[in-house]
Amino acid sequence: MVSHSVESLVAAGLIVVEGNGAVRYQPVSEQVDALAGAAEELYARRPDAVRRIIVVPTPTPGVVGFADAFKLRKD
Repeated sequence: MVSHSVESLVAAGLIVVEGNGAVRYQPVSEQVDALAGAAEELYARRPDAVRRIIVVPTPTPGVVGFADAFKLRKD
């Protein structure tokens, strides 16, 4: 789980992995840094809302989402 999270954060341009395996925050741009700062501020004001956004998956839009609602099992 941790390795997957690290890979996701690297792909998002938020962190880098050092040669020794250490991980540190290094946004790929000022815009990404500003977005991370805004997320931090929102979490400070409304932590429950942010946790719900993280935990609850987003619904699949359109016809695929409608069809998936009728599946008895996921393929």
